[in-house]
Amino acid sequence: MPDREGLAPPGQPPRMESAWLKRSVRSAWDRSSQTSLAGPVRAGGAGAAEERMLMRVLEFGGQYVLGRRARRRRRIRGHRRAVVQVKAKPYMAPALKKERPRLPKLWAGSVQG
Repeated sequence: MPDREGLAPPGQPPRMESAWLKRSVRSAWDRSSQTSLAGPVRAGGAGAAEERMLMRVLEFGGQYVLGRRARRRRRIRGHRRAVVQVKAKPYMAPALKKERPRLPKLWAGSVQG
């Protein structure tokens, strides 16, 4: 995800003014099912539900309700609800596609049983 201002065109990874989305990508190993998981995660805290929704909307597209800071940035006055339609800007699917051939080598020997 490029660290640039402005909006990325639909179909391209989102551009980030801050690195919160990059930092949210985690990986984990589930011993019980013997599977690994990777993806954006925001478990809890203030604004967690909104960030999880934004992660989903960026990847697949859809509607998103702008928060207070986003409304202020866009100069939307008052307490009215502002809903925007976002076209998909996938970032996880292209990353997986690019790295898929290297995954077995990257994970080899990393999980000891």
